[in-house]
Order: sequence, then C-alpha cells, then structure tokens
Amino acid sequence: MAFYRALRQELVLEVAEFEALLPLAGGLSIGLAATLLLMLSGRIAGVCGIAFGVLTELTSGAPRFSEISWRVLFIVGLVGGAALYHFISGAPMPKVDNVSIGVLISGGFIVGLGTKIGLMFT
Repeated sequence: MAFYRALRQELVLEVAEFEALLPLAGGLSIGLAATLLLMLSGRIAGVCGIAFGVLTELTSGAPRFSEISWRVLFIVGLVGGAALYHFISGAPMPKVDNVSIGVLISGGFIVGLGTKIGLMFT
C-alpha cells in the first residue's frame, strides 16, 4: 500500500511540474512570435494596435490588402492557436463566471482606447 501511495504522489508531482511548464512554453512562444514580427517586418506585436489597424484600414478610403492581411492572420493565429491546443489536448475551454460577453468586449475596447491615449503622451 505504501508503494502505491508513493507512486501516486510521484505521478502527481510530475503532472504538476508539466502543468507549470505549459504557461512558460506559451509565454516563450508569444515572445518569440513578437520578436520575429519586430525583426522581420519592423512591426510591434500589440494586439490592440493590430486590431485597431484592421479597423483603420477598413474604414480608410483605399484599404491596403497587405496591411489588412497580416493583421487578420495574426489575430486568427492567436485565437486559432488556443483553440487548436484545446482541441488536441482535450483540455476544457476556460470559463468566465458571472461576466457577460458584452462586458468582456467593452473591457477590450477600453484597454485599446487607453493604449491609444497612452501613445499620445510617449
């Protein structure tokens, strides 16, 4: 019985160590992608700025496909990468309790607005 208890405890520790590495791997992936975007195209990987750029291009008189395409692909890659991880791993999607989708979207717009206002003072 003691052997099974020790084995179980060791397995729990291994799973906990693996789960601790997942956020690290995700952060490194995002950091690498942001670095590559800056080095290869000279663009900064700020999600609010990228999304705002799509809206700006779409509302301009002559939208440039090259500007819209990389921005849309970047956003699709962010969302698609998370969805792909959950599909492959079988992990459940995170749930946000007691918050409506409208509040989440409004919060995103407020963050984006704050980012644009902050750029005026830097």
